[in-house]
Formats: sequence, C-alpha cells, structure tokens
Amino acid sequence: MLCIFDLDGTVIDSSHRQLTQPDGTLNLQAWRDRCTPAMIAQDGELPLIHWARECIARGYEVIACTAREMSAADYDWLREHGLEFSAILSRPVGCTLPDARLKVMLLADFARMSGESLMSLGARSVFWDDSASVRDTLADFGFSMLNPAQVQYA
Repeated sequence: MLCIFDLDGTVIDSSHRQLTQPDGTLNLQAWRDRCTPAMIAQDGELPLIHWARECIARGYEVIACTAREMSAADYDWLREHGLEFSAILSRPVGCTLPDARLKVMLLADFARMSGESLMSLGARSVFWDDSASVRDTLADFGFSMLNPAQVQYA
C-alpha cells in the first residue's frame, strides 16, 4: 500500500500564510510572498501528522503530494518534524495549474517512473487531502481519497 499525504491543511497548519481572493480561492502570489524561511518556521502540526509518522514507522511507502513550491526551508521543517517521506511530489516553480490538475500530473509522472499507470497507482494508494476538488478528481483515477477533517485518529 502507498500512503499519500497532502501537506497544507492536511498535516501542516500553514493558515497564517494563506490569503484568499474575493471568490474564496487561494491568492497564490500572496502565498508565494509568505514562503520565507521565517514564516515557514511558524507552521504548525495538524493531528494527521501523527498518523503520517506512524505510517512511516510501520515501513509503509509514504509520499507527500503537495501544491507547494518546495524550498529548503520546507524540507527542513519536514525533517525537523519527523516526516521522512519516500518522495515529495511538489509544484514546479512558476506552475499555476489548479491543484487537482497539478496533482494528477505529478502522480502520473510518479506512476510512469515506477513503471505503472496512474490507475494502477491509484488502486494501491490511500490519499489524505483537504481539497474536495482534489479528492473528487483523483477518486476518478481509482485513488482511495480521505478527507482529514472527517477521519478519526486514535
């Protein structure tokens, strides 16, 4: 089984860096402006982070799939918080694709590199993501999608 975790709003509380547009969507430029090492260091943990660590400790294949453009400060934060993912799939610098389309692209590339199709990857995966559009889109490719807000953790 492959365990896939989104980062922001799923295992990481980065809400202090998020601004929204009048229509409620993320202001991507404001987000990018707030991706400084000092601001990233202020990110917090959400409850699901404990389950991500547990999956890693149990030896499952665990990856992150995030719409973030990852920086050295992001990787440092993950390491300092015990998140040693097998792989981190992230937004290419300058890419403005909507999150759902981006994650399909990232996972399709990951599947190809693993010698499988996106559908076969989905069939062996459980993916936690706070975005309804991401959950709906990836469910169409066979991924078992879970909403972190609706999962009980012991």
